[in-house]
Amino acid sequence: MDDYNVTDLYKEVASIIYDEIEDYEKAEDWFNDLLSHGCISGMVCALIYYKDTHAFTKKYLDDILELQQDMNSQGLEVHIPNDTDAQNWLAWFAFEETSRQIAIDLGMEV
Repeated sequence: MDDYNVTDLYKEVASIIYDEIEDYEKAEDWFNDLLSHGCISGMVCALIYYKDTHAFTKKYLDDILELQQDMNSQGLEVHIPNDTDAQNWLAWFAFEETSRQIAIDLGMEV
């Protein structure tokens, strides 16, 4: 794990993962479910309701926007769809992409 990746957002996502993953026999299975089905599936209890996703986005907005900018600079154009709740979308985007990075940092193939 590189220190430059350890933002407040990264720490919060890791904490949520720790709480969520206990029902899985293998951690890789949880990550694969998340990265296949996304937060929209409801598997991340902390990010189901708008009140929670909006609070998450507000609290970690700087880190989320930095993540979005980093991905855009790598040629992975990340834009908020017009037909969605922007704060909800940003929370799910940030959680999923940060989870992907955590899995990679843990040496998982995702």
